[in-house]
Amino acid sequence: MKILKDKRGISLIVLVITIILIIIISGAIILSLNSSGIIERAHKAVDSFNEGAEKERLQVILSSAYKENMLTESGIKEAVDREFGINNSKVKMFDDGAITILLENSKREYYVDSKGQMSVTSVSKIRDTEGLSGAGTEANPYKINSIEDLVEFSANIDTYKTSYVELSRDLDFRSISSYIEYDKVNEETGKTLMDTLTSGEGFNPIRGYNKTFDGKNHTISNLYINRDNDVVALFTSPGSSINMNNLILKGEVSGNNNVAGILAQGYMSTTWPNVFVRNCKSYVNVTGTGSCVSGISSLYAGDVKYTNCSNYGTIKGINSVGGIDWGRADISGCNNYGQIKGETNVGGISAQGSSIYNCANFGEVEGTGYVGGIQGGSANVGVIERCYNKGNIKGTNNVGGIEGWCWRAGRIVCAYNSGSVNGTSYTGGIVGWGITISNCYNIGQVSGLSNVGAVAGYVENINSYSNTYYLNTLTCNKAFGNTADVDGKGQSISPSDLKGASIIATLNASHSHNDVDYTDNCWKLDTNNENNGYPIFK
Repeated sequence: MKILKDKRGISLIVLVITIILIIIISGAIILSLNSSGIIERAHKAVDSFNEGAEKERLQVILSSAYKENMLTESGIKEAVDREFGINNSKVKMFDDGAITILLENSKREYYVDSKGQMSVTSVSKIRDTEGLSGAGTEANPYKINSIEDLVEFSANIDTYKTSYVELSRDLDFRSISSYIEYDKVNEETGKTLMDTLTSGEGFNPIRGYNKTFDGKNHTISNLYINRDNDVVALFTSPGSSINMNNLILKGEVSGNNNVAGILAQGYMSTTWPNVFVRNCKSYVNVTGTGSCVSGISSLYAGDVKYTNCSNYGTIKGINSVGGIDWGRADISGCNNYGQIKGETNVGGISAQGSSIYNCANFGEVEGTGYVGGIQGGSANVGVIERCYNKGNIKGTNNVGGIEGWCWRAGRIVCAYNSGSVNGTSYTGGIVGWGITISNCYNIGQVSGLSNVGAVAGYVENINSYSNTYYLNTLTCNKAFGNTADVDGKGQSISPSDLKGASIIATLNASHSHNDVDYTDNCWKLDTNNENNGYPIFK
């Protein structure tokens, strides 16, 4: 009996050790799965499946509601609650037919735009605070966490205008989950906050901010501002200086003069502010009935600098219309992808008078006079360097793939155009009417009636041109509209030669401007076929 008892004791110990080993091994396996991301990917796959099933059920509900003429907020809510066995769904319909549906149980919000396209976002509860949280310092900035916070920021700007402010999450003016109380009714107007901000005049611009706003790469969507006055944008009339960083903005903005997506400033007789805009993207469709209309900012200011900004919205105005700014700025590393449309001084990046470096236009640019893929025109100021255009450019006179009109101190260096350029007179692949053009090439088709050239429509001084080329396969078979080709100034080249190694040294050759020699050394071979084999920038 004693031996049996000992064996039982040993068996128990073995069992305990075995269990411990199993736990250790299981933990190691789980740890390994976590470190390799397998469990996380499995969770995402389940969430994706559930989201897809949920989305499909909502699409059936909306389709049935449409057929049965029950496309109302109450009708959709009743159908959603019945389908999902809940009673806490929230539904909002807009005048343009768009619909927002919030399912709190699954923490997902669905938005169906006016064209019937459905999108979904995951949501979390908003923390309700008295005013903006934070202290307004660089270390602890005020934080915008809801649409109500954004309204507070605008309404009480004197409290915040000299403080650091940041956006702490994505916000959407048409998203129920972006509000603390989206359906709270204002006793004076009889309208909810969401209705007020998405119809009529829309959001009241943030006027007079004078510090650093950091979007933290978050997005504000469905901004709506509709004003019958000048100086219209999300932010207007900054103080002595403003830094605008890392903001993504989507929506619709309209006004008269000085209209833009993010920032606008009208003419001031006093000292103009200094403005620095970095890493911002605008998907805002901007419409102005007058002058100085642009995608990112429209500013009369002192020192204005843009770095790594992009416009994707459609920009429409009359005079001085640009994708990034209307003019008189330093613009670096910026791109335009939207359609830019106006009358005079119309450009993919800037309308006039800016110094532009390392920028590109991919959108269609259309106007009457002084129309260019990068800039509409420049006179006593404005340098364009290391820029290219791939959009189609349309105009009447002074139309160019890079710039419509480049005069006096303005110059274009190290640029190329591959978009089509169409005008009536003074139309060129690089410039419509130009003074100083160096180390550039054009591979885009150029067409017009008079003074039309594959490089320049009109050359004022042939000696101010150097090392400019155009493909000998183009329909327009001359460099300049008003004079013959000159070797070393403007000449044709075959596609194979332009793609070859020997042309790089020529394109990188030194050139002179106002008796000053420059060596830009900006070109290299396209070894990875980024530009169909044609030279690209270093």
